[in-house]
Amino acid sequence: MNKESLIKARELLISVLSNSEINDIDKLELMLNINKFLQENEYEENIKVLVKKNR
Repeated sequence: MNKESLIKARELLISVLSNSEINDIDKLELMLNINKFLQENEYEENIKVLVKKNR
């Protein structure tokens, strides 16, 4: 996935979550996890870990 798409997707997801009616603590946890997972310099490794975990 290209860097610009990751940045836009991360911003969009966090924005939608921040405006949702989900419990604030759950919302924060989701936003932190999405932010970490979609970091452009870590994304490829994060995907590899998920694929390995789901085998």
